[in-house]
Amino acid sequence: MRENPEIVWEMYQLLEKEFLNYLEYVPLSPQHYNVWSYPLVNLFNNVGSSVDSFFKNAIFCESLNDYPRISQIRDPRRHNMKGYREVFETQYSISNKKIFELRTFSSISPFADWSEDKTPDWWNRYTKIKHDRFRNKELATLKTTIDALAGLFTLFLTHRETLSILIDYNLMHSQLTRDSYKPVLLQGTPFENLGGQRVYIKTGLFGYIFENMKYPSEDCYKTRMLSPAYPDYG
Repeated sequence: MRENPEIVWEMYQLLEKEFLNYLEYVPLSPQHYNVWSYPLVNLFNNVGSSVDSFFKNAIFCESLNDYPRISQIRDPRRHNMKGYREVFETQYSISNKKIFELRTFSSISPFADWSEDKTPDWWNRYTKIKHDRFRNKELATLKTTIDALAGLFTLFLTHRETLSILIDYNLMHSQLTRDSYKPVLLQGTPFENLGGQRVYIKTGLFGYIFENMKYPSEDCYKTRMLSPAYPDYG
């Protein structure tokens, strides 16, 4: 990654903190999803810009050097969501990633549209605001902003270099040792070899449980694991 992943994570944390501060005035609930405001316009624009910058930096990661057509996709004239979708969906199956926001424990799949070769709605809204934020300001709703933040958070969980930072910062939770699950997350070692143990991450806003295909979990179990009621809550 061209930029230091630690700096990129610090920038994400500032964006999440700003959103959490906003929730002190407009609680996160379905009846408020369509609320928009000028602070949200600025925050949403910054989140979208961060997603764009993340892709532009991550596309040059050494782990992608062997990807077919990577030289064409790295051409600055061809930096677009279509190219990013081709690479990140193929490498990471990012459309399947499901994030839980920890206020209402509703799930968010910010890149689900990629499975149908479509662009996420929150990204389309961001591009419209980027080109004319005055006319399109009402597109920056509470729901759109949290979807975009979840998208940025998802990128950290899937891209090898940034995921390594999250592991080394001790942001993961598990009954397993870090040395046992780190190669699993970074190198694709089969999770099945670790039995039914889980690895998960939480911030002040989001939670995510890494999938174990041999021992799948229903959403109700995942939300319990991410909640304060879980015995090993952390």
